[in-house]
Amino acid sequence: MAIQQAPLPTLKKPEQTEPKKISAAEVLSRIQTVPAERYQIRRELNLGGQGACKVAFDQLAEREVILKISHPQNGWGADRIVKEARYAAKLNHPNVTRLLEMGAFGKDQIFITMPSIDGSSLDQILQKISETSIPGLTGYSITAIAELFDKVCAGLEHAHANGLLHLDLKPQNIIVGSKGEVVVVDWGIAQLVNAPEMPRRYASNEQPATPSLMTTLTGNLVADGNLRAIGTPAYMSPEQWAGDPGTFTERTDVYGLGGLLFFMLTGHAP
Repeated sequence: MAIQQAPLPTLKKPEQTEPKKISAAEVLSRIQTVPAERYQIRRELNLGGQGACKVAFDQLAEREVILKISHPQNGWGADRIVKEARYAAKLNHPNVTRLLEMGAFGKDQIFITMPSIDGSSLDQILQKISETSIPGLTGYSITAIAELFDKVCAGLEHAHANGLLHLDLKPQNIIVGSKGEVVVVDWGIAQLVNAPEMPRRYASNEQPATPSLMTTLTGNLVADGNLRAIGTPAYMSPEQWAGDPGTFTERTDVYGLGGLLFFMLTGHAP
């Protein structure tokens, strides 16, 4: 006699609710505060000229990290650190920097930590090669340049796949590690694809009135309020010069890649 099995119960799918969005302003009241003594500062580190970074030893995790702290006087308020942290949290790829932790020292100073890389930025490497008078194309073989550039492209492709534009590709923002790592860093002026943000006027002490070709720009110029720019002049696209975020696409970063490759082949910006 066949045994009749009871039908399996239909499981109801749990309702998925959209997580509540927390504004950058709210983060300060919710973020975990840690004692500053947790991080032992080892040395200063300048990554791309956007915000002050330090190499620090995290005593709890027992590892070196890159520590970036909000500094309103230099134009790096808590909202900008939170924005960079959220963008970095979208990325998980060997050729882009990633977020380790976000926290606060006291009630008004937010920090983020990122993996520390034992290496130098691409412009520092070129300068060392130039000082030692190594002949050839910036001291690299064509094959080495192609391999390095391919890793930069892979990191940027990952960012674009996750809906993120870098908007500040330049040699200072490419770190080459002593173990062959190639990492795109500094997502401080990054923007979401198809989610434009209006440029802000510089704070009076955020940028010089007459920025250089290597100064990262983030809004209206102090010297002329009618001029807007987002990015680094020596490498940014025409639409970045026009300062209209609504026109930024993946092609905007591809233009920056072209400028980066030009630098790698010739030793100077376009």
